[in-house]
Amino acid sequence: MNVFLLPPRPIVEVQGEVLVENSLARLICTVPRSKPPAQIRWFRGKKEIAGVSSRHQTGKIFAITSSVNFTVDRKDNGDIVTCEANVPSVKGMKNRTDFPLNVRFPPVVKVQTPSVHLREGDDLTLTCLVTGNPQ
Repeated sequence: MNVFLLPPRPIVEVQGEVLVENSLARLICTVPRSKPPAQIRWFRGKKEIAGVSSRHQTGKIFAITSSVNFTVDRKDNGDIVTCEANVPSVKGMKNRTDFPLNVRFPPVVKVQTPSVHLREGDDLTLTCLVTGNPQ
């Protein structure tokens, strides 16, 4: 009799402490146990991206690890990268983990001026907008 072990929810970690703008991000996805061996697929948004996988077998149980590398920019902050573990030979045997990107970037300051023409003696209101991560 064959016993199948549904892959648990994959564990996704970032290598290093933080993601910084214009640096290489390395994400690692681990499925600690599955039977038969799970396959790991990566998605950035809805687009599949290539990862590099390895597996380790203990008895009849497999541990699978996969990693992806890509450069991050400030516009990537908040984007979702998904690791999906599935067993292709068994329909419906899959689990996924979404990983939100937290990209650090320096502040950008923009001063907004009114769009109306000012005359001498008019009140002037300036607005200072600052974006950065962390805020």
